[in-house]
Amino acid sequence: MNQKGIAPLIIVIVAVVVVAIASVGVYVGIRGGGGGENHHNGVENLENENVLTSGIVFVSGREGGAIYVMDENGGNVRRIGSDTGVVDDYPSVSSDGTKIVFTEWGLWVKNVDGTGKTKLVDDVYVTYPTWSPDGNKIYYMSSAGGNELIFCVNADGTGKTQISPPYSGTYNVMDRHPSISPDGTKIAFTTGRKNIGGHENEDGVAIMNVDGSGLTLLPTGYWEDTGVSHVFRANPMVGGNSNPGVSWSPDGSKLVFQGYPYPSEQKTQIYVMNSNGTGLTQLTFDTTSNCYGPAWSPDGTKIVFWKGLPPWDAGEIYIMNSDGSSQKALTDQTVTGDDRNPCFIGKPR
Repeated sequence: MNQKGIAPLIIVIVAVVVVAIASVGVYVGIRGGGGGENHHNGVENLENENVLTSGIVFVSGREGGAIYVMDENGGNVRRIGSDTGVVDDYPSVSSDGTKIVFTEWGLWVKNVDGTGKTKLVDDVYVTYPTWSPDGNKIYYMSSAGGNELIFCVNADGTGKTQISPPYSGTYNVMDRHPSISPDGTKIAFTTGRKNIGGHENEDGVAIMNVDGSGLTLLPTGYWEDTGVSHVFRANPMVGGNSNPGVSWSPDGSKLVFQGYPYPSEQKTQIYVMNSNGTGLTQLTFDTTSNCYGPAWSPDGTKIVFWKGLPPWDAGEIYIMNSDGSSQKALTDQTVTGDDRNPCFIGKPR
């Protein structure tokens, strides 16, 4: 072939290669963060994962709002389902790693791959859901009747039952943040319930049996009538936000929760104590940010929580050893906007 014949051929080959590269680029742009079916802004769906065995589930303001999963080092972020721009919140994964319960103007459950989304409870103000250890029941708080009370429902949405004991006091009840003991027999929660043990005003951590009997306030509450030196508020309302506030350790011996000394109203910190209320120990000492929503890892060696950063309490997720050491940020609020309410997979809150 002479040189006149070679030149047009080279031009054709180059053109084909350019088109092919461009096509691959478009495909990668669609599949790898360009807003395609399985990716949004570089975050992959969990469409091929039917069981989650490790990691941390959380909510984020990225993509307008959705539920995500990440590894315990903060990497490998994936979105649960294709829903974005939603108000899904307070996620908790079942112990077998197949289902996730969350709130979205009611109580919902879906498979961890995002399929099978089902509404369990139609109450508008439902928060803080968590699973029983066997995965058969879901406990949550509802204020459908005016008071904030703890309820239970079967995992299929049947058998809705009020667990919080009846109350006939002057003020509304605030029973929040249920956490089920590893043996499934007790509920730890935060309460603003009055007149427990003869005190006028409490705001602390309490324990009751899963049928609502045996309500006992642990010595972490603010006791208005006594003025004792041991004044402490567990689960304060900070900036109008109340966040998951208490979590059992996997062996059932300890409780981790958020609170602050009262009435000084310092920044909210993370504390741990024995499940009988003794041995109160402060784990975080942040002077600029509020620390919220602690939850234990399945092996009991780590605690995940989030910080509300000034000035707007925007969230960043942190992890630390169970003694409070080696605190490390897993997300960056300046990049993602707002990450909060983390919970380990394999250990319902």
